[in-house]
Amino acid sequence: MTARPHEKDDGLPSTEPLDPETVRMIRKSLDNPRPSSPAAEAFARVDARIAEYKAKRGGFTTGNRA
Repeated sequence: MTARPHEKDDGLPSTEPLDPETVRMIRKSLDNPRPSSPAAEAFARVDARIAEYKAKRGGFTTGNRA
């Protein structure tokens, strides 16, 4: 199994320090823990994608699941 960049071959997280850019991004996200878009907006986008997918497939009803 190949280790991911942040893991050693034993599967444990690396103990090497993070690069400064990664630390900066983490600190910035912790300073502003709110999501970049409100939940209602995110759910609306998901609903739109589902509706688009169903429209392409022809949709389905309870008795017509493909």
